[in-house]
Formats: sequence, structure tokens, C-alpha cells
Amino acid sequence: MYLSNQDRFIAAWNELQKTAGLQNGWDSYGAEAPTAASASIAKHILSILHQSNMPPSKVAASAEGGVGICFVEGEKYADIEIFNDGEMLATTYRGDSDARIWDLESDDASITEAINQIRAHLSA
Repeated sequence: MYLSNQDRFIAAWNELQKTAGLQNGWDSYGAEAPTAASASIAKHILSILHQSNMPPSKVAASAEGGVGICFVEGEKYADIEIFNDGEMLATTYRGDSDARIWDLESDDASITEAINQIRAHLSA
């Protein structure tokens, strides 16, 4: 079934709400639940993605504590991970290739640059 970009963003907002409501130990390994701060940053990043017309494939809790915003296009994968301590990482990889991982700053310019790099990765 085809979903419009607007429907994909609605699904992402709903996934973030569910993720933000998790309790510690939400997985079978005792993972820390996303904090209000990491969920708030993820919400802000979703707003920037919405302005950029780039809906994520999925929003989910991170096993490391925080929120992951994921993108999948065929064998290409990317994500932005917001950890509960405020650290943020972006990752891109394709198939069995080595992952490219870099730190993000919390400012909009850094986030927008990461989104642009993810967009380029997914469309290459």
C-alpha cells in the first residue's frame, strides 16, 4: 500500500508518541526508555524533516536509550539517533559496506546538513 508523505509523517509522529511513552526495561534486555529531552529533540528533528519533505521510514526507541529516526531505501540505510544524554549520531551504510557514523551538534544547521547527507546517500 502506498502512503503519501503526509501519511508517513503522521505515522512517524504516532511512532514517536508511542516511543516517548515507554518505561525503562521496554525491551527484553532492560533498555533505558527515551527521556522527555530525547523525545523533544526527536520531535524537533521530525519538524525539520517535515519542512524538508523527507519522511522517515520509522521512529523507534533505541536499545542504547533514546530515540532513533530511521530511513530505508532498498539496501541503503541511514538514521539519526538521539541518546538520552543529549549526544546525537548520524549513520549511513549500504548493504554490507562499512557504516559512516558522525556526531551531530544540536543546532539546526548541523541537523539540516545531516539530513542533506542522508538524502544524498539514499538517492545515490
